[in-house]
Amino acid sequence: MSLSALSVFGAFDIPAGEGEGEGESLQAVFGADLTSGTAPLLVQFIDLSSVQGTTIASWLWNFGDGQSSTTQSPSHTFQEAGEFTVSLSIVSQDGEEDEVTATNYISVTSPNSGEGEGEGEGEGEGEGEGEGEGEGEGEGEGEGEGEG
Repeated sequence: MSLSALSVFGAFDIPAGEGEGEGESLQAVFGADLTSGTAPLLVQFIDLSSVQGTTIASWLWNFGDGQSSTTQSPSHTFQEAGEFTVSLSIVSQDGEEDEVTATNYISVTSPNSGEGEGEGEGEGEGEGEGEGEGEGEGEGEGEGEGEG
């Protein structure tokens, strides 16, 4: 399940991830402008975390492809095809921590996957024997005529 939000960046999908709770003074929440596409896929993430009575001191994003960021609302390019689990960990100035994880949140396909059409060119030569007296050559497949 995911929710949608509208921000200055546009519409975002918000994962219904683990770690959401009620009554917390710090709650990690994020969204993304894209959750699927063809590699390389550029995704803009947005921090939608809520805080009460404190401020967020740090962010740690894990994009599931070995890359991470400490920017509040980073963009990230997924270079390879696959399903990627994204997590956001936040820490308040008071030392309180929260994390949200969205399993298989980003789906990236290979640019060569799927069906498509293509064109090709080729050349060929062939030799053939002629009828009658003599030999002949021709291009392509088939028979050639000779002179004698």
